[in-house]
Parts: sequence; C-alpha cells; structure tokens
Amino acid sequence: REDQNAEAGVEYGGHGAFTHSLLLGLAGAADIAVDGHKDRAVSLKELVGFVERSVEKNTLGFQRPTCTPLRLLTAVDPLRLVPVSQSD
Repeated sequence: REDQNAEAGVEYGGHGAFTHSLLLGLAGAADIAVDGHKDRAVSLKELVGFVERSVEKNTLGFQRPTCTPLRLLTAVDPLRLVPVSQSD
C-alpha cells in the first residue's frame, strides 16, 4: 500500500518482509493441511493467504499486503504453483 514502508533486515535474510514471506510460502510453508494431510503443493490461493498473514504478523501490523483480485478465487483452486519437496 502507498502509505506503508517496506521492512527489510537481517531477520528476513536481507529481503523485505514481503519477499521473505513469499519465498517461505513457495518453499512449502504455505501448503495448508486439509483433513490432516498436506497435498505437498502450494496453490496460488494458499500462497496469497500465507503472504498476507505472514507479512502482517512479522511486521506487527505495520504492513498489510493485499491481493484483492485474488480474493475472487473460488474455493476450488486448481492452479498449483510449485511442488513441495521438503518433508513434513
């Protein structure tokens, strides 16, 4: 948002809070368990939700990224961005 400054620092691996959260999400942190099992893939919907929550939490609410058009995604999100290679 225009009224917010990016937070960058050592705690984010030298990245800003948004990029740090995006990279974590793509690495598998955004994979949501359904019925107790993760599908080992990160969907666009999962990634957007993860980044929005993570950035707001990590910046203590000073940054609140929004992806308004992506909120129009239906409950069924067939777009899988990346397979998750790490173990659960």
